[in-house]
Amino acid sequence: MRIVIQRVSSAQVTVENKTIAVIKKGYLLLVGIEKSDTAAVVRRAAEKVVKLRLFEDDYDKTNLNLKA
Repeated sequence: MRIVIQRVSSAQVTVENKTIAVIKKGYLLLVGIEKSDTAAVVRRAAEKVVKLRLFEDDYDKTNLNLKA
């Protein structure tokens, strides 16, 4: 399993020329899952993403995660 996280000003998901989802400023996650990936592997990857420090605190330091 691989996850790539990218900060974007906007993004959208299009399937067969139909827009499924749209976001403005935020984070885009590209997730690659193999048949051999177990629920435990997916759970660990999700826990890592939630703990990543991606957001700025009151001192403009990238020091906050999704749980903060």
